[in-house]
Order: sequence, then C-alpha cells, then structure tokens
Amino acid sequence: AITPRLDPERLKTLRLQRGLKAEQLADKADITLRHLYSLERGERPQAGAVTLAKVALALDTSLDYLLGLSDKPEVGR
Repeated sequence: AITPRLDPERLKTLRLQRGLKAEQLADKADITLRHLYSLERGERPQAGAVTLAKVALALDTSLDYLLGLSDKPEVGR
C-alpha cells in the first residue's frame, strides 16, 4: 500500500511559483513560519491533515498534488 507523504520540494516550488514569501504563506495558511519551514525541509512528512489542507487551500492546489498523488497542481473547479 502507498503511504502518502508530503513532498517538500513540491510545496516550496509551488510557493515560489505563486510568488509567495514563506511568511506570506504561513500567514495565509494560519500556521507558524517555523512549522512551514519544517514542512519545506521535509521534517514533517506525515503532517496533520488539517495543516496540509490549510496549506493546500492557501496555495490554491490539491492535497493530492502536495502528497505526490497527482501531477496537476491546478485545482479542478
């Protein structure tokens, strides 16, 4: 079985593509800057679902993309 894990490289790359500084994303996702940095460094591969959902919403992407289950960063609306 596949164990979904946060892809820290996708997270940081998408943040940069969205033109967001780390501080801006942390604020937008309502998480601490320290927590965001730990996610981007891969120190929290199994972060909580609520945290990941808030980050995905702040980046306008899907959880599937951040977890490496989809290659499409765009949210299908």
